[in-house]
Amino acid sequence: KMQRKRLKGLSPVILFTGTVLLLWILGSLVFVMRSAENTNFRAREIALDRYDDGPEFSTRAKPSNFNYEDNESDSQARQLQAARELLVRVVGQQASGYFDMELPKVLKSGEHFEVQDSPNGRILLRGTSGVALASALNWYLRYFCMVDTSWYSNFPLKLPSPLPIVGTAVRRDSLVQWSYYENVCTFSYTQAWWDWNRWEREIDWMAMSGINLPLSLTGQEFVMQRVFDRFGVSREEMQAYFTGPGFLAWNRMINIKGWAGPLPQDFIIGQMELQRKILARERSLGMTPVLPAFSGGVPEAIAKLHPSARFHRHGNWGGFEPSYCCVLTVSPEDPLFRALGKAFIEEVTAAYGTDHVYSADTFNENRPGAGAGGAATLQYLRASAAAVYGAMSAADPDAVWLMQGWLFMNDARFWQAAELDAYLGGVPLGRMIILDLFTDVFPVWKRRDLARPTPIEGRPWIWNMLHSFGGNTGMYGRMQVVGRDPVLARAESPDMVGIGITTEGIEQNPIMYELMAEMRWAREAADPVAWARQWAARRLG
Repeated sequence: KMQRKRLKGLSPVILFTGTVLLLWILGSLVFVMRSAENTNFRAREIALDRYDDGPEFSTRAKPSNFNYEDNESDSQARQLQAARELLVRVVGQQASGYFDMELPKVLKSGEHFEVQDSPNGRILLRGTSGVALASALNWYLRYFCMVDTSWYSNFPLKLPSPLPIVGTAVRRDSLVQWSYYENVCTFSYTQAWWDWNRWEREIDWMAMSGINLPLSLTGQEFVMQRVFDRFGVSREEMQAYFTGPGFLAWNRMINIKGWAGPLPQDFIIGQMELQRKILARERSLGMTPVLPAFSGGVPEAIAKLHPSARFHRHGNWGGFEPSYCCVLTVSPEDPLFRALGKAFIEEVTAAYGTDHVYSADTFNENRPGAGAGGAATLQYLRASAAAVYGAMSAADPDAVWLMQGWLFMNDARFWQAAELDAYLGGVPLGRMIILDLFTDVFPVWKRRDLARPTPIEGRPWIWNMLHSFGGNTGMYGRMQVVGRDPVLARAESPDMVGIGITTEGIEQNPIMYELMAEMRWAREAADPVAWARQWAARRLG
């Protein structure tokens, strides 16, 4: 009886001890699992950072897999091989045997392609680059095989048998040097969740559409983490600054912060790996990818780490509540801006290599000085542009700034001749390319409210079709403008160096995008009715 009484008295003690022991075992298991996960991740990160030799960037070597600046003959051989691989993906292994591809060793004229019958009975495609060869293939498929090659086509395509002969040889010369593609917004409205298979299909479409200047912002957050780590900002603080994947476009353009965040680290690493594949494929075809640069937006933590630096805030974009809006920016007149911007290009180059063309948007739908409740001076506008370009060129003396000119249309009342002159004058002539983002509706290069020549004239600029806002679909488009005005503008403006597609969302209304891309190879205006009939015939039979 006494024994039972003692055991009964010990029961709560035993229960308590057993519970503590169980919790300790469970905690240990969780710790071990998390440690293993962190070890795996850290090992993976170390592998990715193998080129990080120390705190001084100047001692770092570019990763060997991005040593793409070979001699010209190597580049041509690589582009020819990439075009042949694209051919197999588009028409299949068996049908690819009915085509020959040639890329001349010596370029005697500008970018062009040729399509003709070969003496051996095959179809001969000639081009001055991988993109030109892909465009030659596209031309033959569209206008001789009458097959659809849009976003909605299934590769490999089903071709007629036997293949149609060409007859009179076709040659198309490029209207302009550059064919640009993408909008910062496209990466969120359409491409936030794309994997490599979808990107590979898109790059094939880009090459066949003559695109040789693609905006390439995937994996930007990996670079930003590395940059701000050099200035004392923790990984967790950066993850909290980033938005969720579907909203990164407006984080990159300094409109919002943290919305739908924090951004998971595995997503950041995954996007970096994806970007390396994207860039390798684009470069192999002869494209010049446009990489991101620093435009001034910073996380809140850096103000505490650098209390002597000067900062501003952008205004409230989109009516977001304070915790998500009014992004902190470092003053372009503060030395910290240049230091951050230089580090940004260094880290971009270390992670992704460089083709020396960079994108940065400083005042996207945010009036300069609005966050401070005042108006920006002309000196401040000039300093803003000078800071962006100065930071680029400090790390890359060959840097060219490609900027979206949306602000000059969206807030035309502010951006008058004096403001445009001040801002654009902060960059040396020839070192900035302006994307006239909405040329098909509102051509900024010859704005009606400004005296001619406008401040944009005399600087390199690109004629663009925007067409879709917010990724919305609609059966509309200004075919008569798109099929005519690029040719007229090129004749009027020798500073027009390219055409482009700057839509905010793709995979809709393909007729407009195919016409716009084809204008790269046009020397005269297209008849929109005749062109649409041809398009419908190959699309519908």
